[in-house]
Amino acid sequence: MRRLDSFPNGAYIFDLDGTLFDTEMVWRAAIRRMLKRYGAQYYLELHQRMMGCSEDACIRMMQSAFPDNLPQGEEALPQLREERHRCFREMRVEKGIQLMPGVAEFLRTCANEQIPLAVATSAKREDALYALNEVRIRRAFRVIVTGDEVQKPKPEPDIYLEAAKQLGVDPNACTAYEDGERGFQSALAAGMTTVFIWDERFHSSPPRDAKHIVRRIDALLA
Repeated sequence: MRRLDSFPNGAYIFDLDGTLFDTEMVWRAAIRRMLKRYGAQYYLELHQRMMGCSEDACIRMMQSAFPDNLPQGEEALPQLREERHRCFREMRVEKGIQLMPGVAEFLRTCANEQIPLAVATSAKREDALYALNEVRIRRAFRVIVTGDEVQKPKPEPDIYLEAAKQLGVDPNACTAYEDGERGFQSALAAGMTTVFIWDERFHSSPPRDAKHIVRRIDALLA
């Protein structure tokens, strides 16, 4: 296992859900609640495919998976988008927001080392800021780029390139931290060294091209 100080530290750029926050289970419960209202049953493979996707891409996947249950077509997107948000916010209140194991210590180390930090998340800005403020780590990040602020979502590199641009750091000097396949490919395409946070609840194995794999982020501090 490589130590943290062996990775490029021009800046560290983090995904949000599943990387900084243990919110993938919240999302899973929220989508299950949403689909239950349509008589559809959520399943793990669909959740895995949606991890790191843009909002509308997730909805289109659900429409494709449940053509006989969900309203179909682009005209149904606003309704399904609102229902998805409402269910997520309900579950977020019920379950709360928790940091992933080791994140607090990891961020303290980054602050001590004066490493610039950014967030690059497919989440909407409103939801990202709510979560960051809820656990009081918003000030740790100089830059926050969200899915509604870039044209091309993950796995395209746009969101990571934009984060590096706003930080004023060459992407090749950045290390990205991701828990999803699409986000992992996005950061790689941006030219960043990428650490995959492997959560076995959602992935039976890491991506084949992942060179740096940890089960919890503070393992890099050992």
